[in-house]
Amino acid sequence: RTIFIKQYQKLGWESTLGESKRMGTLRGSIVRVLGVAGDQEVLSEAFRRFRLYVEDCKAYPISGDMRSIIFGIAMKKSEDEVFDALKHIFETTAFPEEQRNCLSAMGKCQSMHLHSEMIKYVLYSGKVRLQDMAFPFVSLALSSDEGGKACWKFFSQNYEELSRDFKSSPFWSSLVALSCRGLRTVEYVDEVNLFWTDSSHDAGSGQRRLTQALEAVKTNACRLQRDREVVHAYLKTITI
Repeated sequence: RTIFIKQYQKLGWESTLGESKRMGTLRGSIVRVLGVAGDQEVLSEAFRRFRLYVEDCKAYPISGDMRSIIFGIAMKKSEDEVFDALKHIFETTAFPEEQRNCLSAMGKCQSMHLHSEMIKYVLYSGKVRLQDMAFPFVSLALSSDEGGKACWKFFSQNYEELSRDFKSSPFWSSLVALSCRGLRTVEYVDEVNLFWTDSSHDAGSGQRRLTQALEAVKTNACRLQRDREVVHAYLKTITI
């Protein structure tokens, strides 16, 4: 917060007449970082703007370069309320980009009950286009440890149904890879490998992406283990 707050105070939330596109990109980046860091002022303002947008999107518009950022940060303030509102926006908007913004933000949910609800909504509501299904799964898999575990748990426990419904579709390879991409330990890599050694489980067209995902998980897990003590020691020297 100390690093970014001055830029935030300078740039604010609204673009100014004649400013360059780079300034808009910088504004979004600053707000996103502060939101991820849990800055209460940013969380409250994003939530306020989100509520106004839900109330009347024409009277209180959100610019395209800030929409996904505000949607995502608002989720951190009140998950259940924002999740339901995002579903409503997704189902009523006529703009594909806004729909993808909604799906990506919905995937950032942290509550366990919303993990399952989000996955089932995306896969089985019949309201999400096949080509858009990967957006919320990327968000869920990579947003937190619990999100990554939720993806794997759902896939491994519902493999037969998922295989029947999606194995012949272009989405299958993404689904296979994202089911395990958010895992964080070597032990989970071993669990995934064991799952796929079962002759009744066939990755099919997703095999290459599965191999790549597991390699990424293993590499990251080994790096975290290697650097854990060094990073911990460094952080203890920092005065906030």
